[in-house]
Order: sequence, then C-alpha cells, then structure tokens
Amino acid sequence: MSIKHHQENSLESSSKKRKYSSSLTDENLVNIELIDFNVNFPSHMLEKFKSKRKKAFSNEIDNVDNISGFKNPFDVKICHSLGCIIVSDHGNDRIQFFCLMSRNLMKSIIMPATPVYIDVVENDTGVVGGNSLIISCCDGHVYKYSLFEMLNHQQPNELKHVWKSQLFDGPAGLQHYGNAIYFCDPYLKFSILSLSDGKVLEQMDFGFCVWNVQVINEFTLLLTNQDEKYLSILKKINETEWKSVKEIHFNDFFYALFDTISYKIITVNTDCIKVMDMEGRLESVSDISNNSKNSELIQESYVGGCTLNSYNGELYFADYCNNVLRIFRY
Repeated sequence: MSIKHHQENSLESSSKKRKYSSSLTDENLVNIELIDFNVNFPSHMLEKFKSKRKKAFSNEIDNVDNISGFKNPFDVKICHSLGCIIVSDHGNDRIQFFCLMSRNLMKSIIMPATPVYIDVVENDTGVVGGNSLIISCCDGHVYKYSLFEMLNHQQPNELKHVWKSQLFDGPAGLQHYGNAIYFCDPYLKFSILSLSDGKVLEQMDFGFCVWNVQVINEFTLLLTNQDEKYLSILKKINETEWKSVKEIHFNDFFYALFDTISYKIITVNTDCIKVMDMEGRLESVSDISNNSKNSELIQESYVGGCTLNSYNGELYFADYCNNVLRIFRY
C-alpha cells in the first residue's frame, strides 16, 4: 500500500467541497522568486531571538495564525539558524519556506519527488552552509539537501541532493538524532540511517506499522502506530534488541510530539491537543475545534506533521485537508 493510498482511505469523509482553497493549484503552479531572507530576518534580530530562554508548550493555548498557499501540506519544521519555517507541500510537490518572524513567503521550490515528512538538521558540518533538510518522498527514497543551496539556488532543475537513500517501500516519518536518522517504513523494517551518506546502519522489526518517530534519546523511542491508534515507548535493552515498555491508546488519528523542555508528550488531532507525562497520564486537554481562527476550516481533516518552536512555545500544525499551516500559542 502506498502512502497516498493510505491517505485516500483515511480521508474519504473529507471529499466534499472545502471552504478554504489554496492559492497554488494544479493549473497555477509557478516558480516564486526568492525573497532575501536576510531582509525578512536580520542577523541581529535572529541572535536576539535565539538568545531567549527556551519555553515548554503551555496547557493554555490559542490558534494565533494560519498560513495559506498549500495543497495538502504534510509536514512542517523550523530552522532557527536561518529564521525560517519549512513546509512539505505534498499536493504541489513543493518545499515552501516562510520567514519565522513575519511568516511571509521566502521561497517555493518544486521538488523532483513528492515530499512527505521532513526534518531539519542544524549545525550539520557535512553540507554547505551548515544546515540540511532530510525528506522522505513518495518515490520510496530519503533525500538530504543543503538548506543554504535550496534557499540560494535560482534554477530548481539544477538543485542537487547531497545523497539519496536506497529504495524503501513506503517512507513515512523521520527524525535525526546525533549522527543518525531514525526512519519509518510502515510496511518494512524500521531503519536507522547514517546522516553523512544515508546508508542503513541498523534495521529493526517491531511487529507493527510505524508511521512516525520521536527520538527521546539514543536508548528511548516514541513510535506512532496510526493503523491501531496507539503510541509505543520503546527502550533499547542491548545492542540489537528493543522492548516496548508502555503503550498509550487513542480513539482517533493523531500526531505525537515530544517536548524536550518539559519532558512531556503532546498529541494533536483536529479537535484537541493533549499533554501527558511519559506514563501516559493526561495533564491537559485543549479544545481547538471551535477556535476563533478556525471559522473557515472544514470539520473533517487529517493531521499532518507538527513541530514545536522551543524558543517561544508555539506549535505548528500542518492541516492536510484544509490546506493551511495552523499556529498555536499560549
């Protein structure tokens, strides 16, 4: 089963006409001129922003903004070093860049393969500019790109990847930790790839479909089983074996995050955001279904990727069906 086919099965109820439409359509795909990100995000402001104390995500939240211009956005990440928000615009085969402060569009790049999940690696000494983007794509491969080259390249057709992984069955979620990339192939084995060249370092069969991963540390993983709707916390007990120490079950599709500041688990679906401890004890539930910024969004939706801005506590949520990036803040 392909990842697109899985989405279609999950999103049948969302086929009615949407109230919100993306400004990029199949009939109007355009190359958008690069806006100098140094103008939108001056270096002295970036350093001031980065010097702020990191914040945990709060229990009291509000949907403060929505960014449009997508067709089925699938994932979102932040690069603090470059002051930008990066979105996997799945339906438009694009990676889109927005200024972290103004939220204005910086650049939009048509990719050679349809992007799914993404991750940002800051201070990556193996690429030009020191920041890289890892992308799992619908062609079955994982790619690594230099963010500096992506933002400064004027000819998208000539943009070269740093490396391209072996062929996988159905690339899904991924996250880097140290010099490794923890990567989910829902229908085959869970893999750990080398950050430097993309080669497989280790593969594990956990006995269930893993759609997303949050790396707590090199000995602890938080895995999402979307098919059965539960989280599994795994511990590494020796060089080759992992053991599930906790399962947390849900009633709906969701995306799970691990907040490294508060050491809490955050789960997001289209109705609510839940915060719980590592034992699965619920600490708060925030209803987002009737939020003031939500008036134009349809009820049926699908949670794409999410990410936390650890410098100000904001949560970014790729709303796949409504074609928007939603931003929450306490």
